[in-house]
Amino acid sequence: MEHSVNNFDYSKPIQREMILQLLTTALNVREFRFVRQACLMWLAAYPGDFKINFLLARALLLESKTSQSLPILKKITATD
Repeated sequence: MEHSVNNFDYSKPIQREMILQLLTTALNVREFRFVRQACLMWLAAYPGDFKINFLLARALLLESKTSQSLPILKKITATD
């Protein structure tokens, strides 16, 4: 399914598949700040989302913020 800015319905919440696609693309182009901010906004509403937590930890690791990523990774592995 192809999306365009022209037919995007801004009145509806973003779907999880769309946020995952955005975050993956942002990681690929090294937009780590965007990834961190988007993950934190999503996690404010859905704190138990493992995939989003993992993407947040990955962005932090790629930014060499190991001390910030470790608690997230430990929480994921403890729960899994």
